[in-house]
Amino acid sequence: MNIFSFLHFFVFLFYSCLLVFLLWKDPKSLLNRACAAFFAFLALWSFTYIFIHNFNISKDTAKLFDNISSIGWANFASFFLWFSLIFTEKKKILKTKMIYPLIFILPLIFICAQWAGLLTADYIKRPWGWEAGWSGSFLWYAYFIYYLSFTLIGLYLILNFRRKTKELMKKKQAGIIFVATLVTLLLGFFTEVILSGLHIYNVPLLGDVNTLCWAFGIVFAIAKYKLMIITPAAAAENIISTMADSLILLDREGNIVNVNKATLDLSGYGKDELTGKSVEMFFTEKDFKSTLLDKAIKREIIRSYESSFKIKTGEKIPVIFSSSAMIDGAEGMAGIVCIVKDITERKQAEENVKNAKDELQMILDSVPAIIFYKDTEDKFIRINKTLADVLKVPIKDIVGKTTEKLFPREEAKNMKKGDQEVMISGKPKRNILQPYTTPDGIRWQLTDKIRLCQLFGGSFL
Repeated sequence: MNIFSFLHFFVFLFYSCLLVFLLWKDPKSLLNRACAAFFAFLALWSFTYIFIHNFNISKDTAKLFDNISSIGWANFASFFLWFSLIFTEKKKILKTKMIYPLIFILPLIFICAQWAGLLTADYIKRPWGWEAGWSGSFLWYAYFIYYLSFTLIGLYLILNFRRKTKELMKKKQAGIIFVATLVTLLLGFFTEVILSGLHIYNVPLLGDVNTLCWAFGIVFAIAKYKLMIITPAAAAENIISTMADSLILLDREGNIVNVNKATLDLSGYGKDELTGKSVEMFFTEKDFKSTLLDKAIKREIIRSYESSFKIKTGEKIPVIFSSSAMIDGAEGMAGIVCIVKDITERKQAEENVKNAKDELQMILDSVPAIIFYKDTEDKFIRINKTLADVLKVPIKDIVGKTTEKLFPREEAKNMKKGDQEVMISGKPKRNILQPYTTPDGIRWQLTDKIRLCQLFGGSFL
């Protein structure tokens, strides 16, 4: 293995490790998959050149490996353009089905042309191995036009994205990628076009090695600004994908970027129906989005705000809403994380308890005898209408008051004494004859006192 074969072997290992790292970090990220595919083609290109730059193999073997390498170098520009569209968030273009044949059919044409011998005319043996001689045909020129145009379009998208984005982290990422790609493009044009066109063969053509500059730019963006490792959407999917509560990830304008499965199940919408839509589609409160964004900008956290969540059928579901701003590495607001908890069951339980209490009150009010409950602090917690009528005080004005607030001091003292004896002993006292003062004068009553825990498991009288 000569020095050039060893160099290609090093490049092959570098690209292989990088694509494995990207897929291991987040295999669900489309940006990661596009970049990993790009590195895979570069790795294949470098792998074949380990053998092509070995003068010990035959011309036919060199031709075979060069044909295999075309799968790598023919796809270079297409996958860079695809990566650029994803990185610059061109969602509408990516959803257009015709864009994919336009991007990926051309490389197939050039691969077939290479295998048919239309791009490479001959192979010349050099001290470092075999050198392919370009045919100079129309397809040869077409390949370089395709390569340059696709790469330049990708560069324009990244530069324009850097100029327009308000997020400092993405602006810096775009700048790094633009510079690294531009340097790679200029180096590749010099070695693959100018040196080849002038027939300067002092060194082998090292197109795959030139692309290391682009790769190092990506590595620097990963290390410095966490490119493709922690994005708002990836974080939401990785951290809360198994949450029972609904999670909605918003961008800086309050539009939906991502949702988890619980949100789809609750709302009845599909993911495509929600992406890019305003969060206000779920909430009917006036100025909901502007209030939410204002609090997020001020770094204020919303906790347990009760609201109604409008689903696809138009039905409104009671929920608890919480939100907080998501901060990027440059201390800017990257977006807003919203958590929505369905409280339908809780509301139903509360309604059931209320109905049960209402029914119990109706029963108590129908009894002509005086009935009341008191807690351990001597406060009335429930009374019936009979006692309220006797005292000529509304029920709401009795609940929460102590015996001393309703009766003369001595009467209240005797009543409390009997209450405490029942509470301490746990034994009921029945047929207690005692007076009590009413607006109509003093009345006498026979009273039964029972500790409430004996009936309901509580510690009330």
